[in-house]
Amino acid sequence: MSRQTVGTANRPASQFASSTSEPASLAAANWAVADTSLRRFRVFRLSMHVVNLLLFVSLCASLYAAVWEYSTRRYLKGFSDIGVQYSTKFFKLDKKHDATVLAPDIVVQRSLADVTAGRDPVLEAALKHALN
Repeated sequence: MSRQTVGTANRPASQFASSTSEPASLAAANWAVADTSLRRFRVFRLSMHVVNLLLFVSLCASLYAAVWEYSTRRYLKGFSDIGVQYSTKFFKLDKKHDATVLAPDIVVQRSLADVTAGRDPVLEAALKHALN
């Protein structure tokens, strides 16, 4: 039994010419044209492979980023109990000075006599206010 093949793509040019009524030189020319048309699309095939490679790399990077985000969120979950302290007291600003200066609760006048005597009236007022 002889084996029959379907199609002529895998046959050499000499077998292609013998099975048809075309001359061998015309069949070889057709084979050469088909071969050059495949070469012509080399750039497109190369660009297709490059695009597929870039798509694969971006997919891997997205997967890596998702795993990184999950692990970071899981790690930081235990730190969500951090308390934040802030002041709720209202501070009055001193109108005579710059707007960033706070007005003192207790106003103490200092004099040259206090300095020469070695006394600190501000410390004494603070201690008196703290003890009361």
